[in-house]
Amino acid sequence: MASMEPLTQFSANAQASPPSSTHDASLSAPVPPSWSAYESPEEQRRRFEIELEFVQCLANPHYLHHLAQTGFLDKKESINYLEYLQYWKSQEYAKLIAYPQCLFFLDLLQEPGFRTAMRARENADFLAHRQALHWHTFRNRNMIVAQLPVAPPPSAGPGSVGGCGSSSSWCGAVRMRWT
Repeated sequence: MASMEPLTQFSANAQASPPSSTHDASLSAPVPPSWSAYESPEEQRRRFEIELEFVQCLANPHYLHHLAQTGFLDKKESINYLEYLQYWKSQEYAKLIAYPQCLFFLDLLQEPGFRTAMRARENADFLAHRQALHWHTFRNRNMIVAQLPVAPPPSAGPGSVGGCGSSSSWCGAVRMRWT
């Protein structure tokens, strides 16, 4: 499990700004400059590993449920930290991520409605199920569609899948992304 250590740098009033990156030859990946002036190369490497591990943990809907249940997602410091972690979406950092779904959930965690909805076990189960279906069919679906002699009909849209609210809700975003 990821350490909560990076949160000590964020106060409730702090505004997270995505860092522009620089490259430190002693590390395997670029280091955000906001920390490079204050930390040794070993501390920078440790912070990088902790942040990478935490961001990748966000790909697990049950971990998001745990964070919501424990109140982590209600704290202003946590919200600032999640905003700070948006730099992982840049190409230079995203290529290091093994579970790209974490970036999708990182975006959803910016929405208060999603953070609240993750308190319900049913929502975590729903997302885990949709994620498993996506993993199971993604490659096969693309291979099958590529072999079709005629283009497939347009989808019925986000409302065609049962479940939660409108397409403007967080659930609608999940539905459009994974259907």
